[in-house]
Amino acid sequence: PLLKTGFPGAALIFYLAVRALVLNIILLKYAGSDGLSAQGAFGMFSGLEVAFCVGVGSVVRMMSSVLIGEEDRNGLRTVMKTALSKGMILSAVVAVVAAVLSGPLTSVFFADKSSHVYLITKQLFLIYALCMPLIMLIQIYCNYLHACGHNLFVNLLSFLDGFLAVVAPALILAQLLGAFGVWLSHPIGLFFILVSILVYACIFNRRFPSSFDDWLFLRKDFGVSDDMKLELVVESMEDALSTSEKVQDFCSRHALSHKVCVYAALSIEEQLHKIGIKDIRISYGTVVEEIKEVSRSFKEAKMALDVSRIFFAGRTVIAYNELGIGRLIYQLPIPLCKMFIREIFKEKSPDDFDQETLATINKFFENSLNVSETSRQLFIHRNTLVYRLDKLQKSTGLDLRVFEDAITFKIALMVVKYMKYMEQYDF
Repeated sequence: PLLKTGFPGAALIFYLAVRALVLNIILLKYAGSDGLSAQGAFGMFSGLEVAFCVGVGSVVRMMSSVLIGEEDRNGLRTVMKTALSKGMILSAVVAVVAAVLSGPLTSVFFADKSSHVYLITKQLFLIYALCMPLIMLIQIYCNYLHACGHNLFVNLLSFLDGFLAVVAPALILAQLLGAFGVWLSHPIGLFFILVSILVYACIFNRRFPSSFDDWLFLRKDFGVSDDMKLELVVESMEDALSTSEKVQDFCSRHALSHKVCVYAALSIEEQLHKIGIKDIRISYGTVVEEIKEVSRSFKEAKMALDVSRIFFAGRTVIAYNELGIGRLIYQLPIPLCKMFIREIFKEKSPDDFDQETLATINKFFENSLNVSETSRQLFIHRNTLVYRLDKLQKSTGLDLRVFEDAITFKIALMVVKYMKYMEQYDF
């Protein structure tokens, strides 16, 4: 996924580097040293002109990625309309400023205004300034299409924009117009990119785009209907706590009652985070139908909260029915736990195991006692893992590759964790 996502951007940088080399060769052949000098002088400022276009495109991609994950069609419309309207206005302003400053900027490098190098450098500044709205439009759509997952087409655009669409016309026009022909290849290339996007829109929609939605490149069933959305505004603790009732009501209306509790808990956690309360742990008991059963569910939720602190430290939301064997261990008396540990580990203690051994044991359990998968995830040879398990068997008498021994060892580790927790809080 990282390569798939990052390849278009990385490829574009490569294509631009190759394009710069090819254009320099063309300029040297058809425009001489003056052409190279003009290109070098312009390169000192071109990055400043393009930077804000790239910035707007990056923001579009970031926000679009979030909204696509939420299937928020209306949000995507707003982002694209804002980017296109305000972005194009901003690019037009920058284009005018760059055009006005083309003369002074050229004078920074070449003082003689009558020289050939001054004239072709000023031409380049002017032409590129007029290209700014086109660059903005392409940046917005390339980043948006990238966020939408149109990777094949984005890769094609990277090649066209970064190399072919500029180099091909430059090879032809340079022979006729010299450096000016190379400068003209930039707007021609940008225009070709826009035409490519138009053609892709026609192919994607199977007709000529006739509405703004056609330019969003979304499948027909994309989006969540308004009746399936729940908007929450939280400005105080009371608002956050009332979130639970709103979520439960919403889920009940949409036949999601079996998920009401977890949705409510997650929403409370999220809303509390928004008002600055970070250290949160939420638990819930089984769903009950009668008021007389609420007391039992409350006790279950309280137990889930306590047990989660011991065995599910990384979880912020826990259900009573997810506690598993931890629920049983939590109710064991400490003397019985100590007796069990002595019988299992004899004179040794789990604290005597080094971090490498404990990490190996935990990963082995996570992978359901699968030796091959565990060794792969630990980046060690299979025989190394077997050696560690053999060594552990000699010291404890338990072979973790045997299911009964593995269960015994797993329970023993959980009992030790429970005992440490109880000692820490002086229970």
